[in-house]
Amino acid sequence: MYASSFETTYSSFIRMKYEKTYDAVLATPLSIEDVIAGEILWGATRGYINALTFLGVIAIFGYVDSAAALLLIPLLFVFAALFAIIGMTYTALVSNINLFNYYFTLFITPLFLFSGIFFPISTLPAWAQKLAQFTPLYHVVLVCRGLALGRLDQNVLTSIFITVTFTAILFLVPITIMRNRLIK
Repeated sequence: MYASSFETTYSSFIRMKYEKTYDAVLATPLSIEDVIAGEILWGATRGYINALTFLGVIAIFGYVDSAAALLLIPLLFVFAALFAIIGMTYTALVSNINLFNYYFTLFITPLFLFSGIFFPISTLPAWAQKLAQFTPLYHVVLVCRGLALGRLDQNVLTSIFITVTFTAILFLVPITIMRNRLIK
């Protein structure tokens, strides 16, 4: 989540606004769609590398109890892409680099704290439990924990479906917004 988000927020904004890399790339035969899709795929790749590293570490320490964890290898890329897409969408909307503080403080940090990573969602108040189920990281955590522990139940399958579907649907959102922003 963090690697994908940082790569498609601060890094992408700097390349777009200050370094004018997008302007230079758009002078070539590449289209805006190519550039933004490339940014998303790079953010997803960076997040994927980090996620695979974490998966390897928890496997070394014996916290992977099932061969079902092998399903995480392709899924981790999808999860990283989801956060790259969300970050790129926010980048397409903001006009000032200082606004990324709000993204990380008001969106990423609450996701991180209330997604079931550190403590069970069941310890939260009922309204917070319901709200958590509508966040992307909740589903990512549910899938990762479930597959690492060998629990391939209906909740895990539903969360896989939700994250894959939303990633596919949302992929075009930042491309469309950024096209409108860059072509004036």
